[in-house]
Amino acid sequence: LLAALYCTQTTPRDAPLHMVTRSRDLIKTVTEAVPAWENRGWLDAPHANTIRALIGHVRARSAPTTIQQAEKRQEIRELNDAQDDAKVDVEEHRDKPAKITIPRNFDLTGMRLRTMTQALAYKGIMKMTKPDDRPSTTRRLDEIRRQALARGDEPPRALEVWRGLRHKDIRKPISDFLWKLAHNAYKCGSYWSHIPGYESRQTCTSCNTEDSTTHLLFQCEAPGQNLVWTMAEKLWTRKHGSWQKPGINDLGEVGVRQWKDENKKRNLGKDRLWRIILSESAYLIWLLRCERVIRHEDDDAWRHPNDEIRRRWAFALNNRLQLDREMTRLKYGSKMLRADRVTETWKHVLDNEQAIGKNWV
Repeated sequence: LLAALYCTQTTPRDAPLHMVTRSRDLIKTVTEAVPAWENRGWLDAPHANTIRALIGHVRARSAPTTIQQAEKRQEIRELNDAQDDAKVDVEEHRDKPAKITIPRNFDLTGMRLRTMTQALAYKGIMKMTKPDDRPSTTRRLDEIRRQALARGDEPPRALEVWRGLRHKDIRKPISDFLWKLAHNAYKCGSYWSHIPGYESRQTCTSCNTEDSTTHLLFQCEAPGQNLVWTMAEKLWTRKHGSWQKPGINDLGEVGVRQWKDENKKRNLGKDRLWRIILSESAYLIWLLRCERVIRHEDDDAWRHPNDEIRRRWAFALNNRLQLDREMTRLKYGSKMLRADRVTETWKHVLDNEQAIGKNWV
């Protein structure tokens, strides 16, 4: 893309320009994708500024400009020679990078009214307004990075954290829950301290301490969190041995954490099982807490029976197992899960696994 831009910038506008490339994507971009992106105001277009600069310089030319994919041996040989020359120029600091400048008279801005929808218009307006960073969100991201660094892992970037919370291994309702948790957006704990008449809601009635999200998910003495994490530990240690009770920052990085073996090789099955156990367990604790505090707010002594908590946790994990098995079917196309990945995730954590057989997926 940058090479094509460089060619259009350095070739005289009144001289014919013929570009040969290996990239089929580049040809499709300039011939097919650009009109649709211009209609949308370049909304969500990848490398939008570079492509706009390229198209602008092409339109500013008075001589013919053509582009084709390399097919003949001579064309491929010339491309290889050009690539070698470019490497030498970079090594000897003689390279002249393309400048991403868009000719003002040939830059098509805005959206086409005929194809614009209310959703597109709203998205474009929101794109132009950058929201202020929330202090609580910034603190949470910093804590997640520090935790990863202390563990010896590469600290995740903010974008990686947010994408991780939308990981395909995490159910959508739980993704929303984790996203709000990372933003500290739930009305818990200190949120109520500044609202007259509702100050009592900031205190956990079971523990007589601040009912923060950290407290209700990992510290509360009411039936729920301790039993759920104990069951999660038993399931995890069946296969992976060591366990340390997770914290609020583990939920923030649940979608990006990578487990590796002694040879520093990623264990993808372990990654999936961790995401599933952590996300399902935390979400169940949240549901139990809301039922106890909101649905039964008039009865401070009401508690979930331990047997019910065990059944609901087992039901959630069994549902995920059955969903994984179902998603190995060919009818789901690109969304289909590989059977070996499902086996790698659940192997050695199932009850009566020897009686089930090898082809349980």
